[in-house]
Amino acid sequence: MLKQLRIKFVATIMCLITVLLCVLLTMIYQFTATSLETDILDKMQTVSENLSHRLPIPELTHPDDRLHYFVLSLNIWGDLVIMGGNSFDLSDADILTTVYEQAISANETTGILEDYSLQYMYVGNSRTTVIFADISNELATLHTLRNNCILIGIAAFLALFAISCTLAWWLVRPVEAAWQQQRQFVADASHELKTPITVILTNTELLSSPDYTDEEKTVFTESIMAMTTRMRSLVEGMLDLARVDNGVVKSAFTEVDYSDLVEQSLLPFEPMYFESGRMLESKIEPGLLLKGSAGHLSQVTDILLDNAMKYSYGGSTVRLTLHRQGRHALLCVDSPGDPISPEDLRKIFQRFYTVDKARTGNSYGLGLCIAKGIVEEHGGKIWAESAVGHNKFFIKLPL
Repeated sequence: MLKQLRIKFVATIMCLITVLLCVLLTMIYQFTATSLETDILDKMQTVSENLSHRLPIPELTHPDDRLHYFVLSLNIWGDLVIMGGNSFDLSDADILTTVYEQAISANETTGILEDYSLQYMYVGNSRTTVIFADISNELATLHTLRNNCILIGIAAFLALFAISCTLAWWLVRPVEAAWQQQRQFVADASHELKTPITVILTNTELLSSPDYTDEEKTVFTESIMAMTTRMRSLVEGMLDLARVDNGVVKSAFTEVDYSDLVEQSLLPFEPMYFESGRMLESKIEPGLLLKGSAGHLSQVTDILLDNAMKYSYGGSTVRLTLHRQGRHALLCVDSPGDPISPEDLRKIFQRFYTVDKARTGNSYGLGLCIAKGIVEEHGGKIWAESAVGHNKFFIKLPL
């Protein structure tokens, strides 16, 4: 699929580029041809007006501007007469007769005789007197221009083709990453669901067997309930991720007192920390207002506090601080615990990634991923640092 997407992208870009190149180079050629023809006709018009008024033909000062021409006319006896000219060999009467007859038979006041590289024009209202100008230099210029346009077009096409291939690879990379992430998500979700489903099926079969006592069947029932709870937690986590991906977070934005919101999030965790033998301290700067979804921001705080309680040392103190930093609010949850490796710090916010490679306990590796999605939807940033026996999680949100 991704290969086809790249091919379609390159094909579309190259079709557009080809059309634009053809139009651009054709316009350059036509403008040049029109300019050259207009210049020749203006000079011939000057010669025609002077001949009509029997005035001498002025010599143009610059050699490149000089018009190379000759004039043919019929006298009263019907003989072809050369009335004037310069820089031409006019000794071949047959050629002169041929070009004159072609100009007269064309029945147009001006035109081009390409076989002889001549431009002709009738003098005034006369249908018998014709000026012929040499346009061999102009035709050579147009021929060279046409060849150059073809070469430039081919070179530009090849260069832009290479650039398009590079751009296609670069632009499709996010799509490829999302595709791989989706496949990994499905694989991980299937893996996580497989174990509880297997346990539930096994315990269900054991419950239907008459070989076990009521006490043992009670254990089987409790195991089913525990696995069902885990499955519900996993499904709810995946639904939260789907909501974040679908932009549901932004639809709930209102003005939020972030300081008060964090204070309220701390309340249910204080007894939980006490029961687990840990302490929870906080230092919160009041009056920090921002635009956001109160429910989702509270969920992010819950995720960080829950992780800190799970992975901090027993008897340690977890500290939460919130203060203004420029135009942002900076939240930090600092918990003493086993150090997190640099590799884990880079991957810890990925879906289904856990520092515990055995995926033990009730953690599915979705919490921090959900938190990251919510924070980014608020235009903020979330990251983790680990040093000197302390693991710190930071959230930076615009006020």
